[in-house]
Amino acid sequence: MFNKFNPLFRQISSLMIAAMLIFHGPLYALDSDSAQPINIQANQAEFNPETGIATYTGDVKLNQGSLKVKAHTVTIYQDNNGEISKVVAIGKGERVHMQQKPEPDSPEVHAFAMYAEYLSVEQEVLLKDNAELENGKDRFTGDRIRYNLQTRNISAWGDKNSGSQSQSSVPGQVKIILYPKNNQSSAQ
Repeated sequence: MFNKFNPLFRQISSLMIAAMLIFHGPLYALDSDSAQPINIQANQAEFNPETGIATYTGDVKLNQGSLKVKAHTVTIYQDNNGEISKVVAIGKGERVHMQQKPEPDSPEVHAFAMYAEYLSVEQEVLLKDNAELENGKDRFTGDRIRYNLQTRNISAWGDKNSGSQSQSSVPGQVKIILYPKNNQSSAQ
């Protein structure tokens, strides 16, 4: 059990706070989310201060305000300066699920994939293997989805080589459903 005065606990807590701030960006957030406490649950937690890698394994649940992340494994990588360089969330048996409510009157944004990766330098989120991004009724589905946090560009790809079928799409293709803005309110 971690003691809150133990230096390792403080390092792990700092890493998780940074990770939550990272996930905070991709999905946007209510202003009050960052002021909320962070709750982390996992079957196992491990931190190596020499490599700067923290790994949480087994039914990982991260919550802060409206932000919720569920995965089998979450790994946080630090660079030589102690800054977070990458966060990876992996599903096992079911997809990683991230959700957050961007504004009080808007629907929750949901992201799903077997593999989700955040790259801090590039300010990008990559969803791979059965990827899906939902914002209200609008939906992007494919083998891979890349979302740039600075430009807000979304790119999606099908997997022509494997013939695998992602949620609600034809093998090798992406599926995009966009509704007119005036119809979004009926989806809430």
